[in-house]
Amino acid sequence: MELHPVKETETDATYFSPFRNEKTPSFHVNKLKNLWFDHGEGIGGNAVDLVIQILKASGHRYSPKDALRWFRNTNLDPALPIPRDIVRDKQSKWRVLDTFNLIDHFLIRYLETRGIDIKIAKMYVNEIYNYTKVLRPDRNHSSLPWECMIDLEK
Repeated sequence: MELHPVKETETDATYFSPFRNEKTPSFHVNKLKNLWFDHGEGIGGNAVDLVIQILKASGHRYSPKDALRWFRNTNLDPALPIPRDIVRDKQSKWRVLDTFNLIDHFLIRYLETRGIDIKIAKMYVNEIYNYTKVLRPDRNHSSLPWECMIDLEK
């Protein structure tokens, strides 16, 4: 299996899921924490968890012991840390300017395309108005954060 990131930064990488065909990449890897999450399946974990899922999808035996055997056979270490000099310590480049109920037409349309009922989304999701130097320093942006992100960014 050969995967190439669709989008990559110093700390994160986004791929098309190795578990299904998809048009929008939904498989996220955090290089700092050595963790992955497949947003399309709602599953994630560490390197051993990933190999278990790959073995399972391939029809092989998929216990943790099988995953560790796979690592041994490939000469990879699932706990291999990423050297700190490769990934700089970074602070968030996002600044939350305001939070309010979900009203932005484009964000609502995005949720609808993902099959999320808007009535339910409005119960759990707030819209944030934010600023980042990363995307376009001359513009503010609206986005849909998890509730815990709002608290951390204030």
